[in-house]
Amino acid sequence: MASPVQVISFGALEEQIGGLKFSLRKNDFDACSYSVDSLSDGFVECGDTLPGYAKMKAVDVRQEQVGDVWVYSAEYKGFKNPLESLRVFSRSESSPSEGFDNIALSIATTMDTTHPLLARGAGVPNDDSLPFMFIMDRTKDVSEVAGFNVMNLQLRGLLGDKPYTRRVNGNNVTMQPEGNWTIGNATNPLGESVLGTNVSVPTEISMAKITVVDSFVTTSTPPWAGIPGNFTPENAPEVAELSFTTSGSVLYHWPFGWRRANVSTEQLPGKNIWFISITYEFQQKILPG
Repeated sequence: MASPVQVISFGALEEQIGGLKFSLRKNDFDACSYSVDSLSDGFVECGDTLPGYAKMKAVDVRQEQVGDVWVYSAEYKGFKNPLESLRVFSRSESSPSEGFDNIALSIATTMDTTHPLLARGAGVPNDDSLPFMFIMDRTKDVSEVAGFNVMNLQLRGLLGDKPYTRRVNGNNVTMQPEGNWTIGNATNPLGESVLGTNVSVPTEISMAKITVVDSFVTTSTPPWAGIPGNFTPENAPEVAELSFTTSGSVLYHWPFGWRRANVSTEQLPGKNIWFISITYEFQQKILPG
C-alpha cells in the first residue's frame, strides 16, 4: 500500500490516502476519486475544489469517523485541464429539404449566456468551419458540478450547398365571357389533340393557371424589387400561349408571360441569411373579357 501523502490544508496536518484516480472523458465531465484523513469534521464538502485542479469539484462525499479521525472518500467531476472552459457533450445536425438547417448542441461550460461565444447570433462555439450557422435558442441548467452550466443550444442557418425545392401547380380557371365564341381544334405542347366546339355559341372556357414555387436558403437579399416584372424561372415548365380572334370582348394582362407573383421570406435575426419562397406564375397576355 502506498504511503499516505501529507497535505497541508486549513493550517492542519492532513493525510491523502493513495493516489488520484482520473477518468478522462470526451463527451462528459472528467471524474476523479480522492481519499483523505482529517481531524476536522466537514473538511471535504460537496462543491469543494480538488487540490491542484481548479475545475474539478466534489459532487459526492462520503465520510467515516474512525476514532478521532475522519476518513473522506470523495468523487469529483469537471475539467481536469484548468484552461478548458467548454466541452460538447452531444451534437446532432439536420438538413431538411426545405428551410433552414439545424444543429443541436448540449454543452458543459464554466461560462454564462452573457459570454460572446454563447450569445444569440454567435456561431458554433469553437468551430469556424460552419460560418452560416448561428445560435438562435438556448436553455440553461445549473449543473451538479459547482461552477458549471449545462446548456442546450439550437443553431439555425446553412450547413453547406443546398438545392432549391420546387412545387408546380396547375389550378383550374373557369371563365364565361360575354358573346358567342367559336373554339377550334387545337394541339397542346405535348402533341395531344384538344377538340374545339367549332360552333359560335356562348361558351364556358376552362384552362390551367400554372404556378411554380421555388424555396431555398441564401445569403442574397430577396428580390422584392422584382415585383412586378417578367422573370422566367430556371427549367420552367412548358406552357401553351393562347391567342384569340373574336368579335367578343377580350382583356389584356400586364405583365404577361412568366412573372414573379410573390416573394415570402424568413430572415435569421440580425443575420444576412434568408429562407425564401418565390412564386412564379404564367399569365396569358389576352383572355376573354
